[in-house]
Amino acid sequence: MLSPAIYADPPVQAFYAAVLKMARAGKLGQVIKQESIATSITGAQAWKIAYISSDISGRKTISTGNHLRVVFHDLVLREVIKGLS
Repeated sequence: MLSPAIYADPPVQAFYAAVLKMARAGKLGQVIKQESIATSITGAQAWKIAYISSDISGRKTISTGNHLRVVFHDLVLREVIKGLS
């Protein structure tokens, strides 16, 4: 006996809901949306970002990630981009 299909509709944060509606237009690597996020790291700034990427076939896609910048005495010590999709 087969069970009927069950579909989940989890809540999506506003940032990602807006990204889902965006066109996949622009240059590869171009940031198309960003939002500042809080961090407890002294001297750091962080953002959620969405940018133009491509799949293995070369079709444009939108990827998201987090960008963290650590600054100490006006020197950028480290920048990290962590991809989420």
